[in-house]
Amino acid sequence: MVEKNNLINNKQYGETPQPVSHTAFCLEDYMPEAKAIIVEKLAEYRGDIFLAEALEKKMSDVIYMNATKEQETLWWLLFDKYIWSKLVDGKEKNIARLVRLQNTKKGGGGFGDAEIARAKEYPIDELIEFRNKNARCPFHNDSHASLYYYQKNNNAYCFGACGRSFDSIDIYQMLNGVDFISAVKALQ
Repeated sequence: MVEKNNLINNKQYGETPQPVSHTAFCLEDYMPEAKAIIVEKLAEYRGDIFLAEALEKKMSDVIYMNATKEQETLWWLLFDKYIWSKLVDGKEKNIARLVRLQNTKKGGGGFGDAEIARAKEYPIDELIEFRNKNARCPFHNDSHASLYYYQKNNNAYCFGACGRSFDSIDIYQMLNGVDFISAVKALQ
């Protein structure tokens, strides 16, 4: 079983490490110079944030040494409107987007249709214990076995409260509380 993705927040730049994209799209395939542009833009945005933080610290020192309480509020409003907003607004979002693009890999980003199909072939009866192709549905309070396993198609259908069918990926996601990417990787 694969561990959940470790998505620890990077406080310095407001970004969260992203899992490698599972799409067939890779920016480098269409625009080979993209890698250099992404690195350049990341440096620019991070530089703007660093500059804004340095200015904020300097401004803080100046305000606290020279301004009255009434002036302090005015100076911070002006700083937010004319300096912080120009240097920082939207940059954290752009950094996160660029990091996601940077993490896409050539040739499908780590896995594609073949890996998804292989994950769907993972036997559902290894995830849920069935007795004569029936089981209590683990996704709602079930007093009787309402989940039926279709071994030929490797699908399960809940005839109870869920009223829907499940494949291996759906079941793994719901049982383990993970996202689609983590489920596909775990079921390989």
